[in-house]
Order: sequence, then C-alpha cells, then structure tokens
Amino acid sequence: MEKAGGLNHADDNSGPIAVTIEPVPDDQASQVIREEKDEKAYDDEDETEEDDDEDEIAPEKFDEVLEDVDPYSLRGIVGLQFLAKGARCIAARLQDGTVVKFPTLEHKNEHIIKERLMYKALGDHPHILKCFGFMRVGDRLGLHFEYCPENLAIWLPDKGWSPPDSEQRRKFARQAVEAVAHMQSKGIIHGDIARRNMLLDESLNLKLSDFEGTFADTPKIWGHAEDPDHRMPQKGYGLFNLMYPRTFKTDLFALASALFEILSGSHAYDGLTDDEIHKLYLQGQFQDASNLLYGPVLKKCWKQQYETADQALRDLYDLEAQDTVAARLKRRKAAGLESKEESMRRWRHTSMRRGFPPGIAEEVLRDYASGKFKMWSSYQRMDGDCNNILYKAVKADGTVEEGNYIVGN
Repeated sequence: MEKAGGLNHADDNSGPIAVTIEPVPDDQASQVIREEKDEKAYDDEDETEEDDDEDEIAPEKFDEVLEDVDPYSLRGIVGLQFLAKGARCIAARLQDGTVVKFPTLEHKNEHIIKERLMYKALGDHPHILKCFGFMRVGDRLGLHFEYCPENLAIWLPDKGWSPPDSEQRRKFARQAVEAVAHMQSKGIIHGDIARRNMLLDESLNLKLSDFEGTFADTPKIWGHAEDPDHRMPQKGYGLFNLMYPRTFKTDLFALASALFEILSGSHAYDGLTDDEIHKLYLQGQFQDASNLLYGPVLKKCWKQQYETADQALRDLYDLEAQDTVAARLKRRKAAGLESKEESMRRWRHTSMRRGFPPGIAEEVLRDYASGKFKMWSSYQRMDGDCNNILYKAVKADGTVEEGNYIVGN
C-alpha cells in the first residue's frame, strides 16, 4: 500500500492533499487509538501553541483534512476515491483497487476494532466481504477490504431487474442465508441485516458486509436500530427505542424481511407506515409470502421458529429439492398470479434483453392483453427473425399450454 506522506496543504488550497495511508498490524491498532487520544488531550491543553516544525506532525488529523475538501467526494486527497458515506464511516477506494473504510467525524476508532475482531473470527467465506486487516488513514484507524462494484439494494431494481422469485433472485437469497448461517456458527450477531449491506462482486456473488453487532456471548443491548420493517417486535421495547436486546433471532427476523425484498421486489407491507407495520408485527401478522419458493422459510424466521440460520438453510435446500414446474404454477395460482401489468412489464423487459424487435414484442403484448394468455411463464427465441417463440403459458381458462407462438397468427 502507498504511504502518501505528511499532510500537505497547498498555500492557495487548490493543490492536492496527501495523508498517510498504510496497513496497520492487528497488534498495533490500539496504539493508533492512543495516538488519537493523546493528540486530542494535547490540543485541549495547548490550543494556541504553534508547532515550530510542521514536518513533525504525525499522524495527520483527518478532521483538518476534511476542512479543505468535500467530505462527500474526498476530491483533492491523494490516493482516495470516494465510494460511500454512512452514519458511522466513509468508504473510499485506494489506488490498488481495494477499499478502506474509516470513521466519520462524529465517531471514534474503537468501533473499527470491534468490527475487525468479527471479521477475523469469520475467516474466509465466499459470501462474507473479505477483510485484509487494519489500515491507517491519517489519524483514523480504518479497515481494508476487497472491492465489490455493486450494492444489491441499488443493482437489483436498476441494472438487474428480473421477475419475482426468479432464479437470479433466489441465488442472492440463498447466498445471504449461507452467509448468515456461517456468521452465526462463529457466534456473531450482525445487527443490521439489510440489502444495503449486501454487496456484489464482479461475478455477481453476494457478500455480506458492515457488521454492526457483536459476539453472541457478550451483552446484547446497544444503540443502533434496524429498518422498522426489519425489526423483530419485543415486549417492552418500542419502535424507536434504540437500546434493545439483539440475538440470533433478531438477525433472522431482519434476514426474512431482506429476503422478501430480494425475492419479491417490494418491501414487506409496502405502503404502510412504520407504526402500522410494527403493530401488525406485535399481533403476529406478517407479510404473505406463499407465492415464493422460500416463503415457508421467511414465515418461520418472522415467527421466531428457528434457533439458528443453519436450520433455515436446511429448510431452504429442502424446498429447492422439492421444487417442480407444477409446484411453481401452484404457488402462482395460490397467490392469484401476477398482475397483468407486471407480467407485461416482465415480457417487455425480457424481450428487450433478448433482442426481440420492438414491433414483435408489442404484438405479443397485445395478444396477452386481449386475453389470449393469462400468464407467461417462459419464452425464448426460436429463429433468426424472432417470429417463432417457444412459450409456456396459463390460458384464460386456467389450463397450461406449451408450444410455438407464431407472431402474426
């Protein structure tokens, strides 16, 4: 990794600013925090005292660096490319393509040490973000990670839209459960399981990240809340009470809500207020997921019927083994099938991706809208001019029809 050298303010504030960027061994991380505290104590005692030799200032105070640059872009800081800013940390890409995450102005370095301990306990896993260790950025103690180009919460509805309960969506859901099962096998509580904390690598494999929790054998109350529709209801703890117990089951509850969003493309009880959702949860009423293959797993997570994610993962694998075309049609029928608007949107999106000429795609849509077909379940190109389409569909009378759809007939 590059060490950029000391803090270097250009006289006109227009030049680049360099800060120390270097790896820190695990056994030296606490020293970085002591340096920060010692420097703060020194500043409190000698606010007006000037340093005769600026070259001796080390490490640089990142608070002062951010006074001269845009904290939402980090433009002007040598070696850092801004990626994201959260409540606790800033994430930036380094010149070698990897990522460093370090605390914002309002938070201390101790949180980074706790997160590093969790990543160290997790070890290597295909669906956990890989952490290389500590990284110093000026006076900030950060964490050094592999780079993942996409965030699932942004990629799935935008670049990677696919029909509800599609194989692609199931793959992401399956990988999320595998990650949480591994995490719990190491005795770790995540504390904020949500799509925004699920990244995608170059091969579109999911990586769970941003561990806000702690180890299961430590006190289970701390002050960071999940999204309201991800929060397991607990007696004595209101919706906006940040200090409440976290357990494997609270993570599983949040996981179920995240999986519903991944699989269905919408939030649980979409359209209701946070208070209305919380009241339904307290009454034991949860979003209907019967039209999803993994629906029974989501239901048991919400109802707190699993002790660990490993139990949920075994049920998920069993559901996959039992899945058939007949079972899929039965789920859709039980759910009242998809809306005509949604089915037409799905066909239009897929036909464009597969290169169907717009006129042919629209002709298929007109036949569908006129009632010839009630639901498309599969379709693909059959010849060079796209006039012959292999399909499987549920007709208006409820019977299943398979064959070749000849455009224009």
